[in-house]
Amino acid sequence: MEPLLAAPSPPPPKPPRLASLDIVRGLTVALMIFVDDVGGAFPSLAHSPWDGVTLADSVMPAFLLLTGVSIALSPGTPTRVLRRTLRLFLLGLLLQGGGWFSSYSYGYNWYTLRPMGILQRIAFGYAAASCSGCTGAQLLLTYTLYVPSWSSLYGEGGLLAHPVPVECAVRAAVHSPECTAAGMLHRAVFGQHRLAVWMSARMEQCSPCSPGDYDAVFRPGCVEPANATRDRPAWCLAHAYDPEGLLPTLGTLLSVWLGVHCGQLLLAVPRRALPLHWAALGGGLAGGGLALDAAGLRMNKQLWSLSYALFEAGACVLALAAAHCLVDLHPHPHRRVAARLARGARALLLPFEAMGMNAIFFFFWHGTAEAIINALYVAPPAVGGGIAYPREQGALLGTHGWVRVHLFGWVGSAAAAQLCLVLTKIAAFLAVGCVCHRYRYFWKI
Repeated sequence: MEPLLAAPSPPPPKPPRLASLDIVRGLTVALMIFVDDVGGAFPSLAHSPWDGVTLADSVMPAFLLLTGVSIALSPGTPTRVLRRTLRLFLLGLLLQGGGWFSSYSYGYNWYTLRPMGILQRIAFGYAAASCSGCTGAQLLLTYTLYVPSWSSLYGEGGLLAHPVPVECAVRAAVHSPECTAAGMLHRAVFGQHRLAVWMSARMEQCSPCSPGDYDAVFRPGCVEPANATRDRPAWCLAHAYDPEGLLPTLGTLLSVWLGVHCGQLLLAVPRRALPLHWAALGGGLAGGGLALDAAGLRMNKQLWSLSYALFEAGACVLALAAAHCLVDLHPHPHRRVAARLARGARALLLPFEAMGMNAIFFFFWHGTAEAIINALYVAPPAVGGGIAYPREQGALLGTHGWVRVHLFGWVGSAAAAQLCLVLTKIAAFLAVGCVCHRYRYFWKI
């Protein structure tokens, strides 16, 4: 006799963890550390001041696209999504709100607390990845909102003695930062005192050292002229926008949504055909971004322009396809050479895989660890009081630290010494990642 109620079907098995996803995420973390610390020495690698893309501009879109892939592979309940969103946002506020350990000081000024940042943007994209219409809203607001003239009360890191007038009265101003709809909305919601601005000061109109800043260590020949304030536009002093502003954050949802689509391809397409599908998608996205850029819709990270989002998403998908071919496609056992190559690639990339499995851990510690280490420094007293030289010169790490000056000073230029220091720092973090992987120590949010 058959039972009246059939036994409940078992839940579908979870998809296996993708080594290629962790490897690309780990490479992105390593790239983040690299460009953060080497950008001062090599400005062409640092974030673009406005239009155009650099190596540093590839980090954030890669994180967002990989977040989308993870959403598709492991969708969460509403409670889990809300909990993770809040944790990401609060951790981002802790690290980038303006009061975390750095420059031998800490403490949060609630008046200037910065509400937006990298992790906050990822949290927003994670929570709203299903809202595919936000990119259209971003484009509509960017190109239709009227931006009136305004006065800047803040600039060059502080309150200005006299307000700086900024002439606008335009729509669709995207070729320079002072009159964008993105900046206007962010100032209106959070106030000018909560903006974090450092990019536009490196533009050609604002700095003779463009695309870098004046730096006595790395560019001693580039001197800020005495009449710089008179010769450059008034808006160069203004805090006009935030790199992680509200309106561009709407555009980041496209990056997350494209990542979700990549993850859905993984679930729907046979494993051996997946690299071809990913390569076609990545090539199409990157080509579309280049075509839009050539047509006049310039790639711009600060505005998260459509051309920038498509190009960077395509590049990340192509990297995923390449990594998948290397480590996730298991060759037939009889193909011994291919099997050995696959095992060798997996072993060679294991440190990056370990770093990718612990991305939040390294995001937290890559700046915090150096700040804590540099809290111990050597600075002998000076005659008449004070200390003989700045504390940075008595610290262990950093641009002026003992390691760069004495351990790597022999390599030649200050920029080359900084490069050696950064590569050593990344190697140390990769070693820590391998130890964490060995003992299954992972930070989860």
